[in-house]
Amino acid sequence: MGGLFTPANWGTYVSTKHALEAFAEAMQQELAAYGVKVQTINPGAYYTGYNETMADNPFRWLDDSVNFTKRADLRKGFDDFFATPEGKMDPQEMIDRMIEVVPADEGKFRNVMPKAIEDMLKQHQLDAWENRI
Repeated sequence: MGGLFTPANWGTYVSTKHALEAFAEAMQQELAAYGVKVQTINPGAYYTGYNETMADNPFRWLDDSVNFTKRADLRKGFDDFFATPEGKMDPQEMIDRMIEVVPADEGKFRNVMPKAIEDMLKQHQLDAWENRI
């Protein structure tokens, strides 16, 4: 999901996901002539422990006297997100979907789960075209 939008305070992390999206698109086009099919699987923030651990890592080095991003602001962003239903989704849904997508010979290039996250990402990308400075 991080490759398709850029929330505040997550730029460094999601930039790696944006790169993977670009690479997958190129691979899909470049490898099609060889019969190689490429799909992406873009999970939402499933409750696996990874997101929670990642959210705690900056607090090992983040220093309010040095860094522009303040600890309290970053903590609030993480805490607010993890307090939402989207921040604590059961990973079994994504596991079940991956079992369908991975071996399939046909399907969509981009596979986002759950549908609510797919809809949010589509809206975010549409909004980006109208975003003003």
